[in-house]
Amino acid sequence: VRAGARGEDRASANAQTTGAVIALQSAEESARSAYSQAYTLAQDAIYAKVDDFFTDVYTVNPSFRMRSASFDERQSVEAERLAIGALLEDWNTGTQQTVPLAELDSRLQQAQSDLERIKAFLNKVSGFVSEQEVAEGLVTSEEKTAQEAVLLGARSSVDSARGVISGARTGLASARSGAQVASLSE
Repeated sequence: VRAGARGEDRASANAQTTGAVIALQSAEESARSAYSQAYTLAQDAIYAKVDDFFTDVYTVNPSFRMRSASFDERQSVEAERLAIGALLEDWNTGTQQTVPLAELDSRLQQAQSDLERIKAFLNKVSGFVSEQEVAEGLVTSEEKTAQEAVLLGARSSVDSARGVISGARTGLASARSGAQVASLSE
């Protein structure tokens, strides 16, 4: 008891601690990567897909082109598109530099919240696309089907981004826990 742990036990504990620290560093880098990847998926869903349903999206007055929405509903969707544009600009700025370790958790949590908001927006737009009346001169059945497919792709992108963020948060928490447990065994 007075001699303490055997040399090989100390070496094993040190190796476990070193491994846990390396795993934590890897999880932190993966979380940073997930933050950027989620942004790419979210911006693709909005800029490359949903913006097809708007005109003047890069102004302070985007215009929603769905006739199935009332005036008030269009205004609500347009205001939300404008807000999501600002949200994506902020997120893009956050991806331009390495996310500091002290901010990593809050950035991932904010990304998760932003993705929930984007998902709700996509669901709302999708509802208006689905409500369109197929009529000659307005929208054909094929056009409506194509529009629904575009929105399905946008929602799938956002769901993928949500999974990436969720996985990063889980991996980071697990690695931190492992590093803490390993440090106690030293």
